[in-house]
Amino acid sequence: MIYAPELSYKVILESFIAGKFYCSTGPKILAYYIENDKICIDCSPVRAIFLKTMAWGLSSSVMDPNERITHAEFDLKRLKENDEEFFRLELIDRNGGMAYTNPYYF
Repeated sequence: MIYAPELSYKVILESFIAGKFYCSTGPKILAYYIENDKICIDCSPVRAIFLKTMAWGLSSSVMDPNERITHAEFDLKRLKENDEEFFRLELIDRNGGMAYTNPYYF
């Protein structure tokens, strides 16, 4: 999936270089942003969202086997306090389809 305001080679290439894309085999990421030291994501209904980091103890998740998750927030401050280098989010839908955000480097 790529965020591009028009379907042209130039715009798509610019969006790709700027990192305005994500990989998916099902779930849709509608919004992905940082607000008030929270990592926020809005998406199509999924059953799990995982915050992945290099440090296993800093990773986190939100799960609902009924696939009702459309918004999640994770504590960014905790990652900064522990000098984490980056994070990314992984989403899983009921069919096992997955979506991955690009890594966010501090």
